[in-house]
Amino acid sequence: MLRRVLPFFFFLVVLVAAVQAKPKPLPKNADQGDILLAGLVLAPGEGAEKAGFPSGLVPLSGALVSIEGTELSTTTDARGLFVFVEAPDGDVIVVISKPGFETVRRRTQIGDGVDTSSTLRVEMLPVGSTVVNGALSGPGTLYVSFVPTLDVAQEAGDTGLFNYLKALAAGVNLVEDLRNEQLREINGQATNSVTSESNVLMVYPPTAPSRTTFTSMVSAPIWPCFNKSGKVLYVSHVGRRIDVLDVDKGNELLAWIPIEENRFASNLNLSADGRTLWVTTLGPVAALTAIDTSTHLAARELVIEDAVGMFTTSSASSATPPGLYVTLTNGTDPNSPGSLVLLEPESGRTIAKGAVGVRPTQVLLSADGTTAYVCNSGSGSVSALDSQTLVSKYEVKVEASPVRMALTPDGRRLLVTNRVSGTVSVIDVGTDGVSARLTARIKVGLGPLDIEMTQDGRWAYVSNCLDGTLSTIDVQSAAVISVSTPMPKANPLGIAIRP
Repeated sequence: MLRRVLPFFFFLVVLVAAVQAKPKPLPKNADQGDILLAGLVLAPGEGAEKAGFPSGLVPLSGALVSIEGTELSTTTDARGLFVFVEAPDGDVIVVISKPGFETVRRRTQIGDGVDTSSTLRVEMLPVGSTVVNGALSGPGTLYVSFVPTLDVAQEAGDTGLFNYLKALAAGVNLVEDLRNEQLREINGQATNSVTSESNVLMVYPPTAPSRTTFTSMVSAPIWPCFNKSGKVLYVSHVGRRIDVLDVDKGNELLAWIPIEENRFASNLNLSADGRTLWVTTLGPVAALTAIDTSTHLAARELVIEDAVGMFTTSSASSATPPGLYVTLTNGTDPNSPGSLVLLEPESGRTIAKGAVGVRPTQVLLSADGTTAYVCNSGSGSVSALDSQTLVSKYEVKVEASPVRMALTPDGRRLLVTNRVSGTVSVIDVGTDGVSARLTARIKVGLGPLDIEMTQDGRWAYVSNCLDGTLSTIDVQSAAVISVSTPMPKANPLGIAIRP
């Protein structure tokens, strides 16, 4: 039996008023007739508050809404609304779907003798996304480590943090008296929530920055790194430990791994097969620690041969053939050239060794695995080496104190953060493997440090470690499109994008 009740215009006003903080009158659509079932479909997005919707949610248009077991279906309009003027009496299951979003099934009751219509309010999440304790997470969500600002740390007497930061990246002094400079104007395109805490892990959904949440950490977090599935996050700390967090349980602490005394983690790198987390450390011996990702325990240590007086600053892994690339900087003479070594991952045997610039801070492999790029902070350059022989191909000058790099999926563009210059250099590495050229210079915030790129190569995110913000770069246009709200007591360092 099909029923018709309640005037359409009256119903829409009631429905929207129930889900909007500032309801707006909607025009009557006389052609629709009376309503049996209707609802509002929302999704994470920006502009929600201005439209009067709940924080971080905007109307989702074009979603297919059907009543299971019938041929009745419709789609949501530009306001996220859907209506049915025909529907069976009793319990029904409403199915809402749209490509890129998780399908929602919702049970409701239609009429059955009651002169009223059924209303639904549904939030749809991007595929793979979850909400835990109000925190929105899923593929593409940023996890960013935030440490105390210089003033906060000095007041707390936290000298360990800044001794670490000075040593971080092998002699690159990340702490400069720039915090007192006036922060540049924020463009308001990606306003996110803030925290008054100083040691936090930020969970930042780029599609809905106002849904940003924070997890308090036991000490200052530095480098985050996901496991292969994106369900476990490893975070290194100033307090010589690595936290193992369950992301789907709101970053619940699963375990923590101690780092030996007199050592600090300078980088985290997941092996190509996902079975090992490699921890490069600054300390008296040039070494790496291998952490078994199935047990979250330190499995073994690799000490690099003929590396006396050198610090390990970063590593990268290759799949075929299996290889571990490690950058070394001179611990006794920070102004002398560094090295890149290629190790056999199981034995630690040195396969090849090549010279790079002064104070190398990161190694990154090309998309095809034939080239190893090394960021040289002390030389203001990026070196390109043959990945098997570690013979130099070329060197590209960038700007002052380059620290981290990100590569587009097609391997054609390399983006480099320049900490002192406050810029990101864009390098066209071409396809011939023997040359490259600078194509753009992007002005970002104060002290840009880490940079990570989305899997599709569309966006790159930069942590501005001296002004408390994140910059979002449109890679195609090589332009900053948004800047996050600055944190009052914390500055960002490492970034990890959930796979």
